[in-house]
Amino acid sequence: MSILKILIFVSVIIGLMVAGIYYTGSKKEGMILKTEIRINGSVRGNETVAEIENITAHFEPHSKISVPTMTGLDAPGVMVVVTRKSQMIGQWTSVPYRGTGVYNITIGLGANPNPGDILSINVRVVDKKGKNIAIQNKEVRYNNSS
Repeated sequence: MSILKILIFVSVIIGLMVAGIYYTGSKKEGMILKTEIRINGSVRGNETVAEIENITAHFEPHSKISVPTMTGLDAPGVMVVVTRKSQMIGQWTSVPYRGTGVYNITIGLGANPNPGDILSINVRVVDKKGKNIAIQNKEVRYNNSS
């Protein structure tokens, strides 16, 4: 067999393995939490001012393979993490903070909550040095119809 035939054969095998892993992962269901955070504030030079006015959230099922994972944390930024019984069940996720507005952040949950679990959504607005400017927590009860 020539080297070219061996390389093609190995490439096909690797391709089939990757496709199988992707297919298997796409069949497993994970959960995401979509949040909408209303903030009143501004960024003026070195000063960041913010007040978290409202947090709304809802759960959505997703294939495990498409559930978002940790992103780089922005500063200044709006950061969110979800905990259950003081344990993180999702990674810190953030978007850049630009002042007054609505910020939509989707958090991938590493562990699926159980019906009746109370989850705490911790939202922080940080300045460009990472100092907390505003903090608010919201508790939500997970149920299958969310």
